[in-house]
Amino acid sequence: MLDAEHALDDLPRNQTAAQANLIRFFRGDAQMIGVALAATTAAKVSAIPAVANHGRWIVECPSGDGGAQFASRTDPRFMCQECLNAASGGRWLPVTWPVDAAKIDEILDARPECANRNWRPGETVTDLRRESAAYRR
Repeated sequence: MLDAEHALDDLPRNQTAAQANLIRFFRGDAQMIGVALAATTAAKVSAIPAVANHGRWIVECPSGDGGAQFASRTDPRFMCQECLNAASGGRWLPVTWPVDAAKIDEILDARPECANRNWRPGETVTDLRRESAAYRR
């Protein structure tokens, strides 16, 4: 499964994956990069879950604007590249990972390229195994 640390393989040592996502998106727009990087993490807000989407771990913007970015295990924060988290006052939003992410990775990685390599909160490892068995028929 692809996540921010693997997708951003040329990540500079002084940048986290979440920061690199923004820098790449704004492509040198120093003002926008500065605004986003200077933001603090929102307190007392619900964390956004990382989800598996077509073989990638991503975080989707909770505002529904369609924004998404690669999820980072080492920097579990989200800043939407579309709305800059306007609903949270422009603050980074915390991201949660499933406790069984490694097992989810293993199951989804074993599926054929054209198979469903997706996972959303609420699906269990048992659900994924059952689904994978259906692909082998």
